[in-house]
Amino acid sequence: MKWMKTNKKNHDFYKFEINEHMQSVEWAFKTAKAKIKNTVDSYKVRNPLQRFSNIFLGDLAKNLVKEFFINEIKDIKKVIKEYNLERKDNFIYPDKYDLKFENGITNFNIEIKSSGEKYSKNPEIFFDRRIIINKNNIHQKIEDFVFQVIFLPKNMLFFTDNNLKKYKNYDLDTALEYYKKDFIEQGIKGYLTGYADKKMQLEAMKTQFELEKRSYADLKISEAIPPKQFINEISNYLNEKQATKKEKIL
Repeated sequence: MKWMKTNKKNHDFYKFEINEHMQSVEWAFKTAKAKIKNTVDSYKVRNPLQRFSNIFLGDLAKNLVKEFFINEIKDIKKVIKEYNLERKDNFIYPDKYDLKFENGITNFNIEIKSSGEKYSKNPEIFFDRRIIINKNNIHQKIEDFVFQVIFLPKNMLFFTDNNLKKYKNYDLDTALEYYKKDFIEQGIKGYLTGYADKKMQLEAMKTQFELEKRSYADLKISEAIPPKQFINEISNYLNEKQATKKEKIL
């Protein structure tokens, strides 16, 4: 994990070399596999492998952002919760949240969005991509914060449906194992590109962006808040609470 300078002033990305985060990969593989049968197809019919690949990328992004928080924000491990670890429903129902900040005084939910890059190997182009904020469909939801992670493979075709066709002659369990093996061999890089707070999301909902028969709020990553700002604000908040606690003890 490391910060990556970009051409946009004061807006660095946070870069993950996926092969250095195998625990997060394995946990995402396990949770995505468990969710396949209970995930709704909202805008197109997907086969189980297509469904898995979408869920897997989302769960992996969530795992990586959690790592990012723990690595960059002192003491956040005590107050950050992950629904996949808290749930008691055996992955039958939709996730209630991705990550939650909860310290008994302040609570807020953090949603993590992910996408697999299909067009360019240059991360600078991500500023023209959008934070995924669903609109006019069953996935429409405004959380306190939404973060966007973009995964960059060596092969630009890796995240296409056509690429999944090579696994069609295998049973599902075997296909999933081969997909994971190929995913790892891609040497994929993940980029935490920015985030939007609730106010920004509500404002963006006044606009619309169409992609593959789906509607989204139109919020470009170039207009999003840099990841470092979240780190600074949460770090300051935790430091203030810690100082207040010490004052009460004294």
